[in-house]
Amino acid sequence: MTKPEIMLVVAPILILLSTLWSFSFFVRLFGITRGYLAGFVFYWLGWGFLFPLAVLGGKGLTKLFASLTAPPVQLTPSALFLLVIPPVLAGLTVFRKNRARITAEILWLSAGLALVNGVLEEFLWRGTYLTVFPDRWFWGFLFPTVGFALWHWAPQRVRPSKMPGGVAAFLMGAFFLGLCWGGAAWQTQSILFTIPSHVLTDFLGLGGLIYVDFKNV
Repeated sequence: MTKPEIMLVVAPILILLSTLWSFSFFVRLFGITRGYLAGFVFYWLGWGFLFPLAVLGGKGLTKLFASLTAPPVQLTPSALFLLVIPPVLAGLTVFRKNRARITAEILWLSAGLALVNGVLEEFLWRGTYLTVFPDRWFWGFLFPTVGFALWHWAPQRVRPSKMPGGVAAFLMGAFFLGLCWGGAAWQTQSILFTIPSHVLTDFLGLGGLIYVDFKNV
């Protein structure tokens, strides 16, 4: 295996271990709300940006950005279906449940968090793996999908989900979303469409609620 391939094979376990540590460390250092955000900042900067840069290099990362404005990617009906599922589910569940609590502050905060998280996670879990493993289904699609689901255990350790089924159900939900975005990315060999789907899903999941009313979300 090449160096970039080896880096991506070992990345999921390193991401999980480092974020398990970082969320616990920052929560102890800053308290639950600011520590929770600091844990994500560590993940976004370290793994969402610097790691793809290390794997792909400056030119590779530039090409990943450039692919977002390249000639239109053919979007198949099955890929479109996979892209629509996540935001629809988020809208019918989390957004609908919390719509009475939504304020302008929550909307703006949720939009900012969704943009950062959605873009960087697609660079990491879809774009980088597709670039390095464009013709290997297991390593380019299924493997990072499992890694994407498992890393969510780190923030769950400091703030367990209150949804029915708890942490296990949350991780299964993340795996399902990863299958949708990974499947669409694999079919199109692009993250052009998975980014807006991911960002919209995160927005409708109203991440801003966590920082405005942490204990009741």
